[in-house]
Amino acid sequence: MKSLTVLSRDWKCELAALVKSAQTQIIISSPYLTSQGSAFILANLRKRVAPKIKLRVLTDLSPTNVCQGATDPAAIRTLWHAVADFTLLHLPRLHAKVYVGDFRCAIVTSANLTAGGLGRNYEYGIRVSEHRFVKDIADDIRD
Repeated sequence: MKSLTVLSRDWKCELAALVKSAQTQIIISSPYLTSQGSAFILANLRKRVAPKIKLRVLTDLSPTNVCQGATDPAAIRTLWHAVADFTLLHLPRLHAKVYVGDFRCAIVTSANLTAGGLGRNYEYGIRVSEHRFVKDIADDIRD
């Protein structure tokens, strides 16, 4: 596997692989998160892993985002109920879209965790698998 891969419109296949391979932790940074995004994550999360995985979600729960439907609290609640260890962080003005699995793989992309981001929009990004870079990305997002 290359340590750096360019992702275009079909980037969600890479996100699915990241989620499917995660054993201990997934970090999601997406300003907008809807039911299509949470359903995508749960459809790709292995059932035997869900009870023990740590899921960290950074999103923007600003009233404007919620009222406009860009971020759906019910979608976040669905994720919260599906995993044993869930952390939600509200970060106003969040713009970064980053997905990290087990510190082994990170995806940095223009795509939110929404129907548009997963398929309707033209998105672009990179997948990083070089451990030191993945760790730096994960540490930066967690901080």
